Amino acid sequence: MSPEALRRVRESYASFAPRMPELTAAFYRRLFARRPDLRPLFRDDLTLQERHLAASLELIALNLAMLDALEEPLRQLGADHARAGVRAADYPPVVETLLEVIGEALAGVPASSDASRAESAADWRRLLEAVGRHMLAGATRVEPDRPAARP
Repeated sequence: MSPEALRRVRESYASFAPRMPELTAAFYRRLFARRPDLRPLFRDDLTLQERHLAASLELIALNLAMLDALEEPLRQLGADHARAGVRAADYPPVVETLLEVIGEALAGVPASSDASRAESAADWRRLLEAVGRHMLAGATRVEPDRPAARP
C-alpha cells in the first residue's frame, strides 16, 4: 500500500475506533443474516469474538507499515479457522460484510468528503483482501481430508 493509503487507513480507523463495540456487533448481526450457516461456527455469546475482531482490526490498522511481519500470524489464524470449519468460500461474505460496516462508519465521519471516503473504502478493501489471502494461504496447511466442524 502507498504511504497515502496507509495514512488513510490509519486515520479512518482512528475515526471509527471509539465505536468499535457497536461496529463489531453490527458486523456479526449482518454476517449471520447474510450467511446463517456460519452461525454454528461461533459460541452463543459473541462478546469475546467481537473483542477479538476489534483487537485484530486495531493490530492491523496500527501496524500497516509492517504488515509483512503479520503474514505468519495471519497464516496461522487461517489454519486455525480452517480447523474450526471455515472454508475458502466463507471469506468473501465476511470481507463484504466488514466492508459494509466500515463504509457506514466512514460515512458518519464529519468533515470527510465523498472522495476521501471512497478512497478509504478502497484502501480497506485492498487491506482486507490481503489479510484474507494470507489467512487462506495458512488454511491450505490444514489436511484436506480432516473433518470440518460443520457439514
